[in-house]
Amino acid sequence: MTGTRSLVVAPQWIGDAVMSEPLMRNLADRGEHLSVVALPWVAPVYRAMTSVDDVIEAPFRHGGLQWRERRDLARTLKGRFDRAYVLPNSLKSALLPWMAQIPLRIGRVGESRYGLLNRRLPNPPRGERPPMVDFYLALAEVDGKQNVDQTPRLSADLALAQSVTRQTRGLCVVLVPASCAEASCASTEEKACRAPRRR
Repeated sequence: MTGTRSLVVAPQWIGDAVMSEPLMRNLADRGEHLSVVALPWVAPVYRAMTSVDDVIEAPFRHGGLQWRERRDLARTLKGRFDRAYVLPNSLKSALLPWMAQIPLRIGRVGESRYGLLNRRLPNPPRGERPPMVDFYLALAEVDGKQNVDQTPRLSADLALAQSVTRQTRGLCVVLVPASCAEASCASTEEKACRAPRRR
């Protein structure tokens, strides 16, 4: 395999995972081969991204450090990747690429991760953060104001979608990521994803 081999540490929230798709697409378009480490409930979102080559389900539970599990997974990743993108801001999310000795580890400053990441972007205060799509695109050094398609795109398995539609008799459920539902959304894409609530 030629090109940069990149590991992406996924966020733990489904909405944030959806908002990371433009980053995945941008990285793949520039020739990076992407593997994503994701928690089991987020992994299906990354499997629906055509730019992702491999999804590795992390055996971690929500909360807790789980040092042994992280160390064991890191051993299986050692020597397989040239760089890592750490999307969450937590200390524990930066441990895996560091333990796997991935040479370039990119992420935002957060929770004293100075020794774990070797390319750190500033982390804006909560009230000044850009929309999540831009927040993630910045990790690839892409300015969201450039001519970059920022619309998240997921590819569903047609047979599965038809099966679900039959089983639910056509009832559809749309999940709106929390970052879209907030009143402070700034981007057109995120404003467009708001829908009136039905009671």
